[in-house]
Amino acid sequence: MENGNTMIADKGNKRVIEVTPDKEMVWEYLGNEQELTALYGVRTVENGNILIVDQGNMQDPASRARIIEVTPDKETVWEYGGSAMEFLGPSLGQRLANGNTLIADNAGIFEGKSVHVREVTPDKETIWEYSEGLTCVYPVLRLANGNTLICVQCDGRIIEVTPEKEIVWIYGALGTPAGMERLENGNTLIAVFGENRVIEVAAP
Repeated sequence: MENGNTMIADKGNKRVIEVTPDKEMVWEYLGNEQELTALYGVRTVENGNILIVDQGNMQDPASRARIIEVTPDKETVWEYGGSAMEFLGPSLGQRLANGNTLIADNAGIFEGKSVHVREVTPDKETIWEYSEGLTCVYPVLRLANGNTLICVQCDGRIIEVTPEKEIVWIYGALGTPAGMERLENGNTLIAVFGENRVIEVAAP
C-alpha cells in the first residue's frame, strides 16, 4: 500500500488484514452480511477502498460469490456477484483508471464451456469480454498498453490479448500458473503454483 503497509487475504482465517512493516495488524475485515468463505484476492484502489474476492461456497445455494469494494470503515459501497453455484470461482484483475473493474468468471468450467474475462462498469454492465479457448482463469491483469494478461490456469499458459481480442503473446507448458506481473523491463514474472517456483520470462 502507499502507506507502506501490506494488505493480506488471510484465507485460512476468513479475513482480510492490513499489517505494518513491524507486523502489527492495524485493520481487519471479516465480511458484513456474509462471512468471508473463500478468499482469492485483495487489492487497494486509489480512493483508499479495498477490493476483495470471496468465491463463496459452491455447495451452498444460499452462498454468494462476489467481488466487493469496502471502505476503511468497512462499509460495502460496490458489489458484483451472484450465487456461488452460478458465479463460479471469480477472480479479480484490478480497478481500472476508467473506473471499471476487470474480473474473471469461471461459470461453465464444469460443463466444458468457455469461461469469461470481463470488464464491467460501476453499473455492472459488461463492456469488454474475452472467452475464446478459456477453460479456467486465475487471475487476470490489464497492462499499460491496453492489452490484458490472462492466466489460463487449467491449460498451464499465460496469454496476452489485445482489446480487439487478438492473442499477441503466449507462454505455456506451466504446471498450474497462479499469478503474473509485467515488469518495467518488459519481462513477465510468473508464479507457477504447481511447480513451487517463480520464473521471469524475457520480453515478447
